[in-house]
Amino acid sequence: MSRPPIIGILGGMGPRATVEFERRLVNLFAGNDQAIPPIVSINDGSIPDRTQFLLGEGADPHEKLAAAAKRLLACGATIICMPCNTAHAEPILGRLQARLDLPLVHMPAGCLDEAAMRGYRSVLVLGTEGTRLSGVFENAENTGRSIICQYPKRSDQAVINRVIATVKRGEPSTATDILRLRRIVSTSGSDGAILACTELSLIRERLPKLGIIDSLEVLAHRCHEQTMMAYTGREGANYDTR
Repeated sequence: MSRPPIIGILGGMGPRATVEFERRLVNLFAGNDQAIPPIVSINDGSIPDRTQFLLGEGADPHEKLAAAAKRLLACGATIICMPCNTAHAEPILGRLQARLDLPLVHMPAGCLDEAAMRGYRSVLVLGTEGTRLSGVFENAENTGRSIICQYPKRSDQAVINRVIATVKRGEPSTATDILRLRRIVSTSGSDGAILACTELSLIRERLPKLGIIDSLEVLAHRCHEQTMMAYTGREGANYDTR
């Protein structure tokens, strides 16, 4: 067998979501310890807030991200993933890719591929203000898809922001906020909803069972598939995060 690929996790955005992502990723590989590919994770919570930067209200995360990415490349990472949708914004990821040749697994593009595979024509994007403002998902579109990205109204976005902040602090979201979040999903009129902030993935079990695309789950499966392709040269099995 050829040398196994090395998965690099450019994490810390936020730290709890990064830990959950690695757990889900490892669980996709069957077998004993030796069946798990090498995984290098940088879980640096000191990376400046991506939304605050995109809103012009906070420090630039670029140097911290670049330093972490260089460390992953120095460790031999052949597959790099970034479990943060907001960090895929062009003012952040675009500059990072211009500086470094990253073998990146693109999480927002993976979510749109999943939506297209399900036959969705429109999706409700549940994410941060930064993801919304910078058009992360619109910029991930290509001519192979024709999916309309919709967003919650401002009052509903405030609920999402509050839930994300609560999860980041490691605190339980209130039952009222969860009920409002469920209502936002169920009344959107979209074919489905994307959990476009990885903190929302941590409360997936409290949300509707159907119609949800979990970006953290999509990224884990994409990394698993690319790893298996590197081993076998064949495309991995299909997956379904419904």
